[in-house]
Amino acid sequence: RISEISVWKDAPPINELMSRIFSRYIEYFSPEFLFISGDAEPRHNACNVGGLYVFMLPFVVAGIFYAIKEFRRNPYCRFILLAILSYPVAAIFTMDRMHGTRSLNGIPFWCVISVLGFCFIWRNKAKLRPFVIAVLCFSVIEISYYFVNYFESYALKARSSFFAPFVETLETSFAELGKDDTLYVSNSVFPHPVDKEFKPAWYIYFLFLGNIHPAIYQKAGIPEEYIQPYEGKTSRPGIFIRMNSVIKADDKGNVMAVVNSEPLPPNSKLIHKIPLTAGSDRFFEIYRVY
Repeated sequence: RISEISVWKDAPPINELMSRIFSRYIEYFSPEFLFISGDAEPRHNACNVGGLYVFMLPFVVAGIFYAIKEFRRNPYCRFILLAILSYPVAAIFTMDRMHGTRSLNGIPFWCVISVLGFCFIWRNKAKLRPFVIAVLCFSVIEISYYFVNYFESYALKARSSFFAPFVETLETSFAELGKDDTLYVSNSVFPHPVDKEFKPAWYIYFLFLGNIHPAIYQKAGIPEEYIQPYEGKTSRPGIFIRMNSVIKADDKGNVMAVVNSEPLPPNSKLIHKIPLTAGSDRFFEIYRVY
């Protein structure tokens, strides 16, 4: 796995490697990542929100100031500063930038430094208490917005990132599958090439949604009479799934969706369409094979 995601996977020169590591380290302390947009991948972030709440910003600043001030006298302050400075160390050695889940270990330390800042202001800066109260009132609005977004718009925006249309296609297909039927799967349903065992990652969906017993899989893999890649022919009745279009690049490198010209199994009938997104002209097709 590390050979796939590390910053040195393409064997860059040492100066380029150090530049990548340094730039990634700095990004994990940027306001953009911490308070504004966070990780751009919807699987790691609730879309258009930072890793921390915006209302925490003044408390974080005050907390860092307090921890630096008490650095020599207070070992806990030394620990929290060291923890914050080192929290992105694992993430900076991977190619992805501002990765939410690989830096999740920093959240407790940012929260602690925020609490330190709040206490410092409240106890030592009496004139700023009205400001603190105003910030806390804003926090109620911001937290409420977060939960409304999380349970409403985010669920729609992140569907494709969580492969929800593909999961729904498999759920529908397995529901239609008879006792002695076979599920035939076209390569067009995957965004990248896979082998006959649906690896590197997609096999987990077939194991879980197809209710394949672990002992059976460990002994012989996915049963071919139950699920198999479609290679232009069918040996038994069942269900065939594919995409109505495929992604291709032209000679100039422009990527586009084109009609899937893959021949359908003989004696097949379209029974379901599941769009990638609402209103999309790209969708999964589910056929009954007789």
